[in-house]
Amino acid sequence: MIVFERLGTGTTDILGMAKKAGLKEPEFLQDDMFRTVIYRKQTVTVIPQVIRLIMTVNGEK
Repeated sequence: MIVFERLGTGTTDILGMAKKAGLKEPEFLQDDMFRTVIYRKQTVTVIPQVIRLIMTVNGEK
C-alpha cells in the first residue's frame, strides 16, 4: 500500500477502533483549539477492607 492512500483517515480510524473496543464514541471539539476526547474502559480498584467485607458476607472468614 502506498502511504498517501491512508492520509486523512485518522478520524474514521479512531471512530472504528473505539467501536471495535466497545467504547463510547470519541468527541471532537473545536473552540480556541481542536481537541479530541477519547474514552477508555474504567478500572475498578478494590481496597482490602472491601475484600474482607465480601469474604465475611460469603462466610469465608
